[in-house]
Amino acid sequence: MDRANHLHAVAQARQDGQSQRAAVSGAGVARSTLRHWNAPPAIAAPAALAAFVETPEGVVWLRRILVAAHWSIGEQGGAGVRVVCDFLERSGLSAFIGASYGAQQAFQTDLEEQIVTAATELRGTLAQAMPHRTLSIAEDETWKDGMRLVGSDAVSNFILLEHRSDARSAAAWTQALEDALEGLNVTVVQGTGDEAKGLLAHVERDLDAHHSTDLFHLQHAVSQAMSLSLKRAEQQAETAEAEAKARWQEECAAEQAYHRRRHGPGRPPAFAARIDEAPSASVQASLAREQAHAHRAEPRHRLRALRAQRLAPLQQPSHPIQSLDLQTRHHHWIRCLTCFRHVT
Repeated sequence: MDRANHLHAVAQARQDGQSQRAAVSGAGVARSTLRHWNAPPAIAAPAALAAFVETPEGVVWLRRILVAAHWSIGEQGGAGVRVVCDFLERSGLSAFIGASYGAQQAFQTDLEEQIVTAATELRGTLAQAMPHRTLSIAEDETWKDGMRLVGSDAVSNFILLEHRSDARSAAAWTQALEDALEGLNVTVVQGTGDEAKGLLAHVERDLDAHHSTDLFHLQHAVSQAMSLSLKRAEQQAETAEAEAKARWQEECAAEQAYHRRRHGPGRPPAFAARIDEAPSASVQASLAREQAHAHRAEPRHRLRALRAQRLAPLQQPSHPIQSLDLQTRHHHWIRCLTCFRHVT
C-alpha cells in the first residue's frame, strides 16, 4: 500500500510539472527505489493490469486475492505455503506479488495471528447469540513440544481445547475444558477417549457424561501384536508357491532342451518323475498360502465383530448419543466406523 501511495504521489507531482528529483524528494523515496519499482516485471503482464495494480485500489485488490489464497489453500484446504507460492507463479500474479517461500510464510504467520486475535475478540459477542448445543467431544494428549491436552468437537472438528499441561489427571482435564468452554452455551453429553483413569474420571465423574471408549487404541494394540507375524507367514507361503511353480517350469524347459540335442547311449534323466513331483509341490504350496491368507484374515473378521459389539450400544434409545441431533449422531457414527477401518 505504501508503494502504491508513493508512486501515486510521484506521478501526481510529475503531472504538476515537477522534476523527477523534486517529485521523489517530496514523496520521501530515493530515485533508485523509484527506478526499481518502475522496472518491468520478469513475467509480462497486460499493460492495463500493470497500471491498475500500481494504484492504491489495485494494491487492495491484490491483497484481497492473496488473503483469499492463503485462507482457502492454507487454512481451509490444509495445504502448505509452497502451494500458495505455486498458485502465484501459475496464475501470473508473481509479477506483482513476491512468490518466494520466505515472503509468503511471513504473510501467513501474520494472517494466522490476526485470525487468532479476531477469534478472541469476537468470542464473547458470538457466544451471547449462540443457541444451546450438546457436544460429543474427543480428547487425547499430543506430544509435539511437551504434553498438550487436546479436545475437539466430533461434528465440526473444531478444536475446543489445546492446553499445555504438566499433568493429565482428571482435575487437569476438567479445569482445562472448563476454561475452554467458558461463556459458551454448550453441554457435553459424551466424551470419547482412551481408558486412562484420568480421562474416565474427568468425563464420568466431573462432567457427568457418558464415556465412549476410543476403539482405535484397542484395535491398534491387537492388530500390531498379530499383523506382522501373520503377514510374514503369508509372504513366506507366497514365496514357496512361486518357487514351486518356477521349479515345474524349469523341469519342463530342461526336458525340451534335452530332446532338442543329440545324445549318445545311456539312460536319460528322469524328467517324467520330476515333472510329476513339481505340480504336487505347487499344489501343497498353494494350499499353505491359502491357509496363511485365511489366518491373516481371521483377526480382521474378529475385529469387525468387536466393532459391531462395541458400537451396538450406541443404537440403543437410552444411550446419551441419542439425545444429540441427527447430524451430530451421524457424524459421530461415521467417525467411529472410520476409526475401525483405519486399523482393520
